[in-house]
Amino acid sequence: MSRQNIFGPKSFSSTSGTTGVQVDIVEGDVLFVTLSTRIVDSGFRRALVSLLMPYLEDDGEGQINKVIFDLGGADYADSSGMGTVLLLARAAKDAGGRPALLNTHSRVFRLVKIAKLDNILLNFADLDQALEFVRQ
Repeated sequence: MSRQNIFGPKSFSSTSGTTGVQVDIVEGDVLFVTLSTRIVDSGFRRALVSLLMPYLEDDGEGQINKVIFDLGGADYADSSGMGTVLLLARAAKDAGGRPALLNTHSRVFRLVKIAKLDNILLNFADLDQALEFVRQ
C-alpha cells in the first residue's frame, strides 16, 4: 500500500491535553488522518481544518473526498475535538465522498452516537474494509 506523508507527525498541546496528528494520502485517493492520544479542543482545530479543507473542496484539481480517520490511538475526545473530526467528515460527504472511522475507542465513538451520526460515520476495525467502504 503506497502512502505519501503530507503532514506530521506533530503534536498540538492545549490546557486539556495533547493531540498527535499525522496525515497521509493512501494510494493517491484517500486522506488517511491519524489522531492519537487525546482529541481535544481548538488547539489543533484551525491547523487541521486549514490543512485538510483544500483537499476536500472542489477546486477542479486534486480533490480528495475520501477520508479515513484512524482514532486507534485516541483514548479520549471532548466535544470540540470530535466536532473537528465531524466537520471534516461532513465536508468530505458534501464533496460526494464517504468518510469513515478506523479503530475508534468505544468512549470516543459514544460522542458520534450522541450526535446521531453513527449511521453516516461508520467505524471499522480493519483498514482494508474502511478503504473498500470509502471507495464505494
